[in-house]
Amino acid sequence: NKSNFINIDKDRINNIIVQIKKLLENNKKDLNNKLYKEISTISQNIDTLTNYPIELFFKPYEKLVAVLASKLEKYINPLVLEIEQDIYIPSNYIPFINSLVHIFRNSVDHGIESLDDRYEAEKDEYGTIECKIKKIDNNIEITISDDGAGVDIEKIRSLAIEKNIHTKSELENFTEKDIVMIIFKDAFSTKDTISTISGRGVGLASIVTELENIDGSMDVENSFGKGIKVTFTLNYNSEETFEEEDEVLFVF
Repeated sequence: NKSNFINIDKDRINNIIVQIKKLLENNKKDLNNKLYKEISTISQNIDTLTNYPIELFFKPYEKLVAVLASKLEKYINPLVLEIEQDIYIPSNYIPFINSLVHIFRNSVDHGIESLDDRYEAEKDEYGTIECKIKKIDNNIEITISDDGAGVDIEKIRSLAIEKNIHTKSELENFTEKDIVMIIFKDAFSTKDTISTISGRGVGLASIVTELENIDGSMDVENSFGKGIKVTFTLNYNSEETFEEEDEVLFVF
């Protein structure tokens, strides 16, 4: 049912935002603090009209997990996708969200164990992959986790030395979390590591690159034999410093 939807040129919305911000700047001294904040909030809400619902880019991962599980003959529950509220993102976030395909692929391919291995580990027959998204103040928090094999710290340590990423003495000062983070380095994420690392493989370095492009941060919690959880925090502050365009076509 598309009767409630309309198509609007982004320039028309941008023009309205420019007008409001210009009005705020010109009358900042005359407006009381409460009114200024209210108008600013309205401006931000209008600004989000040019953004995209985050669900739009995560729903396809439900099918991806199902298709890969079938192809690799893995017993995996449907992807648990939880989005706490309506969250809208600007277009520059899209490359990062697309890069998360490597997280889901690795969870299915290397994270979730075979049926026999899960039986021996006294786990549920079906593995579970979860993706939870919520907005906290001006941040968007994306958590992707699985109850699979987790990351083998000792294998990563050995491969890091073998690939000349770190020396043995350097690794002695690393925490377990520091060692897990090595798998996200470009020098480590090469095809020959896919079959030797329990839990992760190729492509993860691209996630870090895209995350840096939007000034995001990442945290990893690993439990070997039980699973892994990766949490991404994206700075999301739609309030921008007013900059008057050199040429703006105002629409009245």
